[in-house]
Order: sequence, then C-alpha cells, then structure tokens
Amino acid sequence: MMALTWGVAVVRAQEGRKIWDGVYNDAQATRGRAAFENSCGRCHNNELVGSERGPALKGDGFIAHWENDSLDRLFTKIRDTMPQQNIESVTDAGKLDILAYVLSKNGAAAGKEELPLDNAKLETITIVRRGGTSGGVSNFALVQVVGCLARGANGQGWSISKASAPVVTKDEVPAALALATATAAPLGTLQFDLASVVGAYQAPSRVGQKVEARGLLYRSDSENVINLTSLQPLNQSCP
Repeated sequence: MMALTWGVAVVRAQEGRKIWDGVYNDAQATRGRAAFENSCGRCHNNELVGSERGPALKGDGFIAHWENDSLDRLFTKIRDTMPQQNIESVTDAGKLDILAYVLSKNGAAAGKEELPLDNAKLETITIVRRGGTSGGVSNFALVQVVGCLARGANGQGWSISKASAPVVTKDEVPAALALATATAAPLGTLQFDLASVVGAYQAPSRVGQKVEARGLLYRSDSENVINLTSLQPLNQSCP
C-alpha cells in the first residue's frame, strides 16, 4: 500500500500544474465575474478585498491560507458552503467560473482551456504563491494569535495583550493538537482589540489568562482588530 500511494503521488507531481500555468480561460473568468458580483460580492466585496462578513479572496493572505493545497479543495469549499445563505442558488459550473475569476483577480494569467468540472483533474493543480515571496498577512485574512485576555481601554470591550504575530489559518476553530501547540507557544508584544465577543467565550472569567484567538484580522493606522470566530483558554495565567 505504501508503494502504491507513493507511486500515485509521483504521477500527480509529474502531471500537476500550478495556478500560474494558465489553468482557466478569459471566457470562464468573465462569466465568473458576473456570478461573483451577483452572489458573493456582498460578503467578500466586488474587489475581493473582504469585509466584516467575509474574508479577502485575493492577496498574500488568501494565497497563504490555501498554500500547497489542491485547487480541488478550494473548489469543494466554494461548492459545498457558498453562498452561505443559499448554497443552491449557484450551480456547480457557476461556482467553477467564480473560481476562475478569483484566480484572475490574484494575478494568475489565463490560458486556452477552461477549468474542468472534474475533481480528479482539479486535484492535480496546486495553489502556490508566485515567486515564493510573502507580503505579510492581509486584512480580512483568517488568523490565529496567542496572548493574554484583558479588558479594553477604559474597561470597555475586550482585547488581547502580549499577543504573538498573527498567523494565517484555515480553521475557524482549533483542533486539539493546535491548542496543545498554542499552549507551548511564547507570548508576544502586540495588542489586538476583539470584536464579536459572544457569551459562550466566557470572557469575564478568563481575564488575565493565556488564550488562543482566531478571527478575521483588520489593521489600520488607528486600530488592530480581530473579529473573533474562536476564543479558547489555554489554562495558564499570564505573567
């Protein structure tokens, strides 16, 4: 079984392409733009820069989020979960067109053929960043930080102090292994205000504790905010 699995991996590596290799065509991206603006722009913004309702779908943060995954995984995410309020409102073919448009907005050049509605073929196309360079974490990327839960300025709201640098993640809620890693992770020097602190997070009882936070990042000259999707205690008191 090990030899067979290795053989399949070698074949895929030989056959595989990257998203920069002209894997869609202009006609498909044009259809995708219309479908995106009709069904996705409300949450992700028509320029794909994201909003408080949905993460950015272009830029380094987006590429880092899906880096080294197959295009099939991204398509499956779109097909099975989007648009959140009415998944059936866009056909699978329409969602594939939207994926082509997303690739185009991320700078991937068009080719001669359309992306195929074939999971096995999409699985041979890999999402990688061009040139291997990073421009940092983009606004509205889904991130993870570790820090100390505290009251916000003047006792209003909530914040994380002594926070680590934000790291792009694929998961809105951490798995057990991720929490174990976060528990051992060192604190940092950053501070983030927190939005969407719901009652289930039990924030009042966790002030002064080390926590792992996940959510959509927004940074500007005047504020650093994480719109929470998860706030997990790490059972340690902060120094």
